[in-house]
Amino acid sequence: MEFSLIILFALSLIYISVTTRVKDYIRLLGVQGLVLFVIAIVELHEINLANFLLILVETLVFKAIFVPIFFERIRRKNLESEKYLPGNFSLMPILVALGGIVFSFMLSNYLYDDHLKAKYFAIAIAAIIIGIFLIVSHKQMLIHLAGYIVIENGIFLLSLAVGGDMPMIVNTGALLDIFASVLVLGIFLNLVGDQTGHQLHTDDLSELKD
Repeated sequence: MEFSLIILFALSLIYISVTTRVKDYIRLLGVQGLVLFVIAIVELHEINLANFLLILVETLVFKAIFVPIFFERIRRKNLESEKYLPGNFSLMPILVALGGIVFSFMLSNYLYDDHLKAKYFAIAIAAIIIGIFLIVSHKQMLIHLAGYIVIENGIFLLSLAVGGDMPMIVNTGALLDIFASVLVLGIFLNLVGDQTGHQLHTDDLSELKD
C-alpha cells in the first residue's frame, strides 16, 4: 500500500508540473493532501488522540480541504477569464519532473541509512525540487502559492523519512509558516486582483503604486 501511495504522489507531481489548467493545480493539491493523510496514518506507530488530531489538521483539514477551497475562491474572484495558463506545451516540465524524481531516488540510494526511509526521502526531495520549479518557471502568483504548498508537502514527507518525534515538531513549525504565508499572499491577491481585474503576474508587482 505504501508503494502505491508513493506512486500516486509521484504521478501528481508529474501532472502538476505539466498541466496548464488552473483548476487542475487546485485539485492536485487536494489529492496530495489526501494522499499525505493516508500515508501519515499508515506510518503512525503510536495511535493516540494527540497524534491523530495533529495529522488530521495538518493533512486532511489544511492540505486537502482548506487549501483547495481557499485557492478556488481566489481563482473564481480573479481568474474567471483565464481558465488556462498562458504558454505553449513544452517538454521541459516533464523532463524536470522526471529528472527530479530519478535524481531523488538516486540520492536516497547513495545516502542509504538504516534510520532513513528511502522511499519517503526520495519523493520528498522530488516534491521540493518540483515545488521550486513551479515557482521559478511561472509568473502567476497563484502558481507560486501552489509551489509553496508542494514544497511543504515535501517537507512533510521528509519528516516521515527521518522518523522520530522531533521532525514532526519541525514540520509543524514549517506548516504554520506556510499557512501564514499562503493566508497573507491570498489576501494580497484578492485585494490587488480587485484593482487589476485580471490574473496577477509577478510583472504586475513592479507596476503597483501607493
